[in-house]
Amino acid sequence: MVVWLVAINVLAAALLIDVDLLPSPTPRQPFTMTVAVLSFLGCAALSRRHLRMARIAGRPGPLVVALGCGFVGASAFVWLSTAPYSTGFWTAHALDILGVLMATVGALMVYRRTGRVSEVLAPVLVTEPLGALEIRLDPTVHRFVADLDAKDRITRDHVIRTAELAVLVGEELRLGPTSLRRVGLTAILHDVGKLDVPDEILNKPGRLTDAEFDIIRRHAAHGERLVAMSPALEEIAAGVRGHHERVDGGGYPDGLAGDAIPHDARIVAVCDAFDAMANTRQYRDGMGHDKAIAILNEHAGSHGDPVVVAALVTVVRRNPQIGMASSALDGVGRGFDDENVTRRLGCDCLPELSTASSDLRP
Repeated sequence: MVVWLVAINVLAAALLIDVDLLPSPTPRQPFTMTVAVLSFLGCAALSRRHLRMARIAGRPGPLVVALGCGFVGASAFVWLSTAPYSTGFWTAHALDILGVLMATVGALMVYRRTGRVSEVLAPVLVTEPLGALEIRLDPTVHRFVADLDAKDRITRDHVIRTAELAVLVGEELRLGPTSLRRVGLTAILHDVGKLDVPDEILNKPGRLTDAEFDIIRRHAAHGERLVAMSPALEEIAAGVRGHHERVDGGGYPDGLAGDAIPHDARIVAVCDAFDAMANTRQYRDGMGHDKAIAILNEHAGSHGDPVVVAALVTVVRRNPQIGMASSALDGVGRGFDDENVTRRLGCDCLPELSTASSDLRP
């Protein structure tokens, strides 16, 4: 990066000293028209991608980047002008200036609020759904995940891996940006009901008693109530409640079957089950990807949605290291210290409840 910056500045200085160092492009010639079209198409592609990222993020940062790219792309058509001071000439330059100005003002606003360069660059550099989902997540999400981390690190890591997998499976299923964001949030918070599970039950290494499992089963409904208390998260409440439903109707808490189960919940249920089986939990060692996939395939159509299972298998086969390498979501909930979240929401985000979850426990 430093080498490129030095080279560009040296070239600029040389052109100022000798304006005839490089041949000047001629308007409306094949070369200049090709450059103009390619520049426009490149900026348009960047703009379209960042519009999608803006919808996934639910934040204005990538939207500003998208608009800036669009304006800069439109300015490329100045190359087609034959009159240097025509209306089209000035319009193209105005678009170029506006695009750069928007990016600059947006970056300054973010930097003044956060004081961190990484926050400024994030909307510009983000190119994939996981990164977009992570940008400026609602503080309540960080609060919930931070509390899960404090209660049980294994559970916290499980929900983050499940969220990463759910977004990738959603992409495989060709979900739109809004749906991808909702699935990702549902997956991050699907086990938030565990916050009220007694530690001796949550961390029990052996088989649960019927009474203990009855407590575990209530976590989905409690998780629904928790997320529904936040206006920013109430849209995922149904998905959180339904993530232990089965397509044959044998799940809980409502015994829903087939398409009656929210689509988000069907995706999260399969991803949740895969991660719970593949990785080590409090009550047993992980069985690895291959065995977990074999079990999911065996029960596709009874436990899990077969379309979702097939998509997950494709994603895992394509990304054999999934869940093992760091991802954009690794920092969610870590280092969270916003003491004003509860006051801003006007409610207690973590009220006294009486139970939560434990994934694939009996």
